[in-house]
Amino acid sequence: MLKTKRLWLYLLFSAFFLVQCLPIQAVNQPLPDRDIVFQLDTHYTGGGEDRIGFINADGSGETYLYTVKVAAVVEPIWTDDGNLLLFVNPADYIEGITQEGFRMRLEGSYWVPNISPIHGKEEVLIESSHEDRYVIKRIDLNSGEVLEIYQVCKYKIDDPDDTPEGISLGTNNLYNQQLLYERWWVSEKSVIHAELIVLNTDTNERHILLENRGDEQNTPYIMNPAFSLDGQWIAYTANDGIYLIRSDGSENHQIVKSEIVNLGYWPPVASWSPDGQWIVYHRCMLNDKESCRYNVEDSTIFKYNIETGEEIPLVEGGVNPYWRWREESP
Repeated sequence: MLKTKRLWLYLLFSAFFLVQCLPIQAVNQPLPDRDIVFQLDTHYTGGGEDRIGFINADGSGETYLYTVKVAAVVEPIWTDDGNLLLFVNPADYIEGITQEGFRMRLEGSYWVPNISPIHGKEEVLIESSHEDRYVIKRIDLNSGEVLEIYQVCKYKIDDPDDTPEGISLGTNNLYNQQLLYERWWVSEKSVIHAELIVLNTDTNERHILLENRGDEQNTPYIMNPAFSLDGQWIAYTANDGIYLIRSDGSENHQIVKSEIVNLGYWPPVASWSPDGQWIVYHRCMLNDKESCRYNVEDSTIFKYNIETGEEIPLVEGGVNPYWRWREESP
């Protein structure tokens, strides 16, 4: 009798172990071969079925996948080979979905409000913290190892003697040895000072490309900056839409108008096409911009031609589109 009981316990433990080790299906089918992925969930749901959207560069091939046992797919990005879809998890770590549709989690626990891929390498940049300061970390996607920590903030987090500061990344923030980011300061939860900065990762020299100052009533955002493929242009989001600026700080000009009432709703974030001719982004189509934060399906995804200024709607519904840079990109 005792041997039988032990055998049953052994079998039960073995079955439990095997279940824990089996890959978890994350979406209802393999990832489609599309150019652009976008976010469809509105809030951090804590589980259930949220959709991820996929389209081609011309707006065709619209496909939706339902996630399973994933808290929320926030700001999804693709690796260049299309084999891994990465996204921010509300529990402060990076999750992913393999090309076959299985869930993975990057080892290590990070404070990760944003992921910026390093094209041509299996690495990403993330906004994070280290020794009580906000930093940018360079992460190996295979091991989760922190390869480099870039010190980009001066003050400690939540230091009552200093004005709180933070950082912002976009969808492509490393060109050669030039690390692009925004640094901001807040007072009473409003941005009062923002800088667009390029850091030379070899020499640690910083160059301020753009500096905005204001007050609680005139918030000077410079959010989600991103290099074009050739590093010649930078797209970023401001209070009133999307701007372009040369990487030397010249020719700063607005290309897309989109009023941002506050950071509580999804502001438009520019993602470059691999050839540098287009950017893709979303805009809330409601007249009442305060309502934009409650339903992402009130936004439309557009692409904008850098040379002609033509704006083309691609799909209704969704935010935070990301244009996949394939391995064969120029």
